[in-house]
Amino acid sequence: MYGKNNLDKSKSPYLKQHKSNPIWWQEFSEEVLQYASENKKLVFISIGYSTCHWCHEMAKDSFSDIKVANYLNENFVCIKADKEENPDLNQLFMNFSIRVGGPTGWPLNVFLTPNLEPIFACTYMPSKSTGNVISFLELLEKIKDFYEENSGELTKFSFVNLYEKNSVKKERIVKILRDGYDYVYGGFLGNNKFPNHSTLQFMLYFYSESGSKTLGDISTSLLDIFCKRGLQDHLGGGFFRYCIGENFEIPHFEKMLYDQAMMLWNFSLSYRLFKKDIYKKTAFKIVKCLEKYFETSDGLYYSGIDADTDHIEGGVYLWSYQELEEALSSEEFEVFKEHYDISVVGNFSGKNHLVKKDIKVDDALDKLEDKLIKLRDRRRQAFVDKKIVTSWNALLGVAYVNAYRYFGESGYLQKAKKIYDELLEKNFKDGLLYHNSIEGDIGKKAYMEDYSAVTLLLSFLYEELGEYEEGLLKFSRELLRFKANGIWLENRNEVFGDVEAEFFDQPIPCSLSVAELALKRKGILLKEEQEAVSTDFLDPFKFDFYNIKVMLEREYFHIFKTPEKLNWNNIPLNSVQVSAEKYLECHRNSCYDLDRY
Repeated sequence: MYGKNNLDKSKSPYLKQHKSNPIWWQEFSEEVLQYASENKKLVFISIGYSTCHWCHEMAKDSFSDIKVANYLNENFVCIKADKEENPDLNQLFMNFSIRVGGPTGWPLNVFLTPNLEPIFACTYMPSKSTGNVISFLELLEKIKDFYEENSGELTKFSFVNLYEKNSVKKERIVKILRDGYDYVYGGFLGNNKFPNHSTLQFMLYFYSESGSKTLGDISTSLLDIFCKRGLQDHLGGGFFRYCIGENFEIPHFEKMLYDQAMMLWNFSLSYRLFKKDIYKKTAFKIVKCLEKYFETSDGLYYSGIDADTDHIEGGVYLWSYQELEEALSSEEFEVFKEHYDISVVGNFSGKNHLVKKDIKVDDALDKLEDKLIKLRDRRRQAFVDKKIVTSWNALLGVAYVNAYRYFGESGYLQKAKKIYDELLEKNFKDGLLYHNSIEGDIGKKAYMEDYSAVTLLLSFLYEELGEYEEGLLKFSRELLRFKANGIWLENRNEVFGDVEAEFFDQPIPCSLSVAELALKRKGILLKEEQEAVSTDFLDPFKFDFYNIKVMLEREYFHIFKTPEKLNWNNIPLNSVQVSAEKYLECHRNSCYDLDRY
């Protein structure tokens, strides 16, 4: 049974990508791990996702190497896991890798003893040694030797939450954010540039409350870079996952649903604050990307689009100078060159990944971009992972509600409602909200992240419509089942036991922060008695979405109690609206009759 590759039976697009490897891959299960234990075999778990460039690279290199496969098959039980279906496994072993000084990223390759104690973790490893990097086969031999020589001395690894929480005084927040900003290239300091969604959103709300010019300048600088540089797909709309290097020029080209959700949410908030037309245009292009490349016929959204096309990273997005010149008339080409930084030698593999010189809104340029996207859409397109992830769809629903508020597009609110209704139809079964489904097949696990995101979505729908109260009460009750002895649990893993909810708001808000904000909003909206608390702010860059909840708890949000809805564009960004018989505004522990709005 285990003497062959069994991934052909899997529903996961990622696992199916490895079904032809000569390695005897198995899906993660208690039975497979029991087999390893009974046969005293080391366990190799490789975790990745279908749109990941380096996962593809390792699949066609080391995982297709016969010598590597033979060694693994003889000495290890090999398991492939989709991180989008098993976020608990990904969290556990990423936690292990970081704590032992290992790398982060995917594929995340973890080696365990027959008793399931992790002993080593790595990411991409080549089939042949290069420079100071040994080959994957050499690594396997070293791991086997290490275990045989030290098996009696290995201690049990404790899976605990990785990130320390340090209280931060409100007065220090602006300085910490300022000191972490890269004033040369934009974004926040680091070797690679991620969009830092939670940090940006916290800055927007904190700027709305404090009026800090520093935070306003950092926010608009970052947003302008998103609009101009290489993180955005300027023709098709939407954003890539992150950029390689410091200057926001060349991305890894996968597009993830959660990035589109958070970008749409943040650009909606940003347009309300700064009223820059380019932010509105960028938000609309995100929606266009979602409708064209992610949306299903049922109104839900696929999980991601591959970085590679025919094994070429970014292949669908790149243009040679000649291709652009031939696609446009001479006059059009001159206009295009005024706005885009292109060259004969290109900026990636001899071709051009399109990066703008400016962020001007130009109708003439729009027509040229439309012309080019029609040509680009004729190319062979990147693979789409058709998995429907509950939490990511719910976050997109929240984004659509905010886009409706600040752009006035009623269709966006309908999209948010449709997401909730269809999630109930497709991913809710026998009283459980499951993490994912694909082409009608529902997943096997329910996680806190899904309950927290759906509860947050329901709080926004209820605030906007006065509907969905029953669902908000139901899912908030179910969400609290993930809390035991004051500790939030992501789930109860059948093998590794209780998995404590991750507390780290990057790259997207963690389930703990989303849960805390959702429950706080629910209490305010449903007029439940609120316990007086003064929660501390925590470290920026780590706990930014949680800090939005802290703002709400400290009454740094305006609570408007009104018999009819106020126009969101006429009240502060940091506001919540509650249905009431008379007009009242509460803010910073004071309430007063409403006459300003």
